[in-house]
Amino acid sequence: MDSLPPSSPLKPTHRSGWAAWLLPQDAKRRLRTEQTAVAGLFSIASIGFLQYAGWAGYASQLAVQLWSLVTLGGSAGFFLAIRSGWSERFKDPSLTIAQMVYAISACAMAYMHTGPVRGALVTLLMVVMMFGMFALSTRRVLAVGLFALAVFALAMTVSAYRQPQVAPAAVEWGHFIMLALAMPAVAVLAERLKRLRRRLQDQKRELRQALDEIHQMATHDSLTGLVNRRCLDELLKKEIRRSARSGARLCLALIDLDHFKRINDQHGHACGDEVLRAFARDVGQKVRITDALGRWGGEEFVLLMPDVDLPRARAGAERLRRELEQLAIVHGTTTIHVTLSAGVVELQDGETAEALVNRADQALYEAKSRGRNTVLAR
Repeated sequence: MDSLPPSSPLKPTHRSGWAAWLLPQDAKRRLRTEQTAVAGLFSIASIGFLQYAGWAGYASQLAVQLWSLVTLGGSAGFFLAIRSGWSERFKDPSLTIAQMVYAISACAMAYMHTGPVRGALVTLLMVVMMFGMFALSTRRVLAVGLFALAVFALAMTVSAYRQPQVAPAAVEWGHFIMLALAMPAVAVLAERLKRLRRRLQDQKRELRQALDEIHQMATHDSLTGLVNRRCLDELLKKEIRRSARSGARLCLALIDLDHFKRINDQHGHACGDEVLRAFARDVGQKVRITDALGRWGGEEFVLLMPDVDLPRARAGAERLRRELEQLAIVHGTTTIHVTLSAGVVELQDGETAEALVNRADQALYEAKSRGRNTVLAR
């Protein structure tokens, strides 16, 4: 009897000793097993109550021992079925309804053999129903509640018939009426819990979406959708550290769109924005999946190229230059052709991120001084 949420972002944990033997590594199965174990501990406490009833003379020792064996056997069986994963073949791998039906039946059996203290079994029944409130729909809680009423009605009838002096019919009618009043209340609480859980899940999903949006805004340029300068700084420093550890090569290209100010002046900033978006959308798709293209600022872009030498990095930047040169960017009734200039450098031993970018900037300046629409590697 557990209440495993429909989607739980649990991560596997590694245990040792007896905990590793009792609890599986799979996160969802472990949670089911833990909750079934809690229900088993409650069953053991119930057995203690029955043992007390037998010791006090309210129940026969034979009935107490038989009930204890049945309860322990059922608890152990459910624990092993869930611990082993056998229960996962069913729609409800927690076996919630099966566990509740078994526990209710066991409570009804005990009710018929505990004489004057049998009223305590009604309290035990309510605890069993509480387990289901966290896991079942309102309709199923009602169905299980009707089953409990039917089983206890039978147990009360048998008790009143067999032991009228110990279990007077009037008293049994009182017990049944209280049960009949309590079951709808349990169903109402189950519905309220279901709504609360759904609301919490919705809030959790909305919070996750908001965090994703915040992360997107913090790491990506809103106009082009490329990673922004802040993110590029982090990626560059990370790749430099990786290069220092492993000796892997790292190249960087600083790219500038030629005569971009002229585009803004002649066609307006909206057209300039479309040029930037087109570069990111159409040309940016040509970079390797391991590369990182981001907007450095204005019309400048940075292309990080890990695990390549300088000639291959220059060839990659040259491919982008050709793609952009052949691209026709349409904005309204205007068709624009744009070129780029790029400075490509390779990380040197002990070089900092700032020094690497400065060398790329110098190479870019030289490329532009040679007439633009040029890729220069240094």
